[in-house]
Amino acid sequence: MVRRRTQAVRATLVTVLVVLAAAGGSLLYTETAAVKLSVARQSIEVYVTLSGGPTGGPLKTRRFNASVTDSQRGAASTVQLSPTYASGLVVFRCSPACQRAPVVMAPGQLITTAGALTYATQEPATITTNTGMATVTVRAALPGAAWNAGIDSLTTIAGNSDSGLEVTNPAAIAGGADARSAQVIQQSDYDAVNRALTDKVNHELGVALFATAHGTDYVGDPWPVITSTSDHAVGDETPSFMINMSAADGATAFFEADANSIMLAALKARVPPGEELTDDPVQYIYQSNQVAPNADVIVTGKADGLILPTPQSVRSLIRGLSPAEATRSLQRMAPGSRVEIRISPAELPWLPIIADHISVTVVVAPPRK
Repeated sequence: MVRRRTQAVRATLVTVLVVLAAAGGSLLYTETAAVKLSVARQSIEVYVTLSGGPTGGPLKTRRFNASVTDSQRGAASTVQLSPTYASGLVVFRCSPACQRAPVVMAPGQLITTAGALTYATQEPATITTNTGMATVTVRAALPGAAWNAGIDSLTTIAGNSDSGLEVTNPAAIAGGADARSAQVIQQSDYDAVNRALTDKVNHELGVALFATAHGTDYVGDPWPVITSTSDHAVGDETPSFMINMSAADGATAFFEADANSIMLAALKARVPPGEELTDDPVQYIYQSNQVAPNADVIVTGKADGLILPTPQSVRSLIRGLSPAEATRSLQRMAPGSRVEIRISPAELPWLPIIADHISVTVVVAPPRK
């Protein structure tokens, strides 16, 4: 009798355990939780140096050229011109013969005209034979237009005692001018027009390169070729002058889409485990240069993005924990975050053991005011 009672109790216990196990197993498959994690904005950035060009590189590139031509007129300054000295050549000749030889005359020998205008030799004159001759430069004693003299006007040698020594000027003595105002191109006149035209041509060249690039990013060659000509030179007396300028430059274009793909891959490689890039647009900034014409383009790129914890990392961290433990764990993972947890059935003291039964939403919290 006792033996039958013991067997009955054992059967009852087995039945209860079976019922509890079945209930627990059923609960594992019916319990769910919804978790919303609001985290602070967290950015990530990466710098990458890219290259492309004649020697290869990850960037696809293409070469193109542009040229422009323009001109600009400038006005000469009005200046006060000082008077100038008349000058020319005279010939000393022994005619028919000098009384003695050699005949030596030091610089400064005075020669006059019939009108008593005086000129001085500018270098020594030496006649080596009694029938020789010497040619030297003379300059008027005073500046001014009145000292210009015609051919064969200078005929008298001051202090000459040799009847066989004569002088004359085979060409006019010219270049004498009175003081006056005149428009003369100054270096400052030329430089001002040249600077303004250079700036204008460089701007036009930049516009031409941009138009030829057809929307692609590009790097211009370091030094454009600029040539200029003018119809007058500095010092010319003229009311105005014209400078003509041509400029040519080459450039290497690179395709931003290719660069963005490379930068995005580098940015994703920097994302820490358990996090992912948000759907926010990645910001790309490029600074490019070219060390020499027709050389490779070197592009330094910066990519900025935002990252969030992945729902998978959140689920694996908090499954089976109590709401309080789950909240503390998530706030350790993302300091300053806000956690909202809803469990079904509400009476359960823990989150589901099965991670797939936890729905997770991760958002960026608005900045605090």
